[in-house]
Amino acid sequence: MNLRRLLFALALVAAAAVAATSAIASTARHQKTVTLTIATVNNSDMVVMQSLTSVFTKKYGIKVKFVTLPENTLRQKITSDVATGGGHTALAFAGIVRRVVAYDLTEPMLAAARAHTRTRGAASIEFVAGDADALPFRDESFDVVTCRTAAHHFADVAAAVRQIHRVLRPGGSLLLQDILGHDDADANAFILEVEKRRDPSHVRSYRAAQWKAFLRAAGLTVIEDSLIWKLREWSEWTGRMRMSAEARRDLEDFVRRAPERCRAAFEFRLAGDAVVSFNDRQILIRADRD
Repeated sequence: MNLRRLLFALALVAAAAVAATSAIASTARHQKTVTLTIATVNNSDMVVMQSLTSVFTKKYGIKVKFVTLPENTLRQKITSDVATGGGHTALAFAGIVRRVVAYDLTEPMLAAARAHTRTRGAASIEFVAGDADALPFRDESFDVVTCRTAAHHFADVAAAVRQIHRVLRPGGSLLLQDILGHDDADANAFILEVEKRRDPSHVRSYRAAQWKAFLRAAGLTVIEDSLIWKLREWSEWTGRMRMSAEARRDLEDFVRRAPERCRAAFEFRLAGDAVVSFNDRQILIRADRD
């Protein structure tokens, strides 16, 4: 079983569902323990997945327990991936659920996601454009809604969560992963400035308590939540946004001049005048509609 199939299995029952890839990418030194419930489709899946247990536990600190579900339980699910971006999460679900709707703000982003998924044989994914706080779907349309590493771009997270609640069927699950705000006000302000300078579309990263308040207010019950640390190599992370040399120098100067305790909160590593890496705190949540 490859990692993609593992992600499929996680998606319908585990709190860490869509974020398994990120958890695995974290180094053992920075990885916090995450308990994953893996829903296997059949006995052959169980055998293969059990063979991965020692690797996950020893290398990544991930504790694994298994639940077997009949295949038709998975095949009947309908999923929407809100703020699909490149379509990676939608692609993962397309292999195991009946229907996937990939949703994003702009047509150019959807065109890129469509190209990415179709070159990998997932021609059945539907693509719809629109705002996260105005989902154009009927009430109770989906068994699962995913939103991976995108909510920090939303102008109105509370409205988006209310919309997700509306389109979920009773008993359905929101599977969320996003950058986590820090409980310390100074550290939180520091990392927000770093994120905004790198990517001006970054609006805000919320603390765990704030996420739970949004979900509770919308009528969603948090079933499981976990914290992971994702190592960011500075050159790669800033390079992806095609920052100008001047903007990158200014950002690095900001990081160097920041209070040590703010850098320490995210384990920034410096080498002379160069910023080498830091750790990105992310929250994983499964919240169900009552």
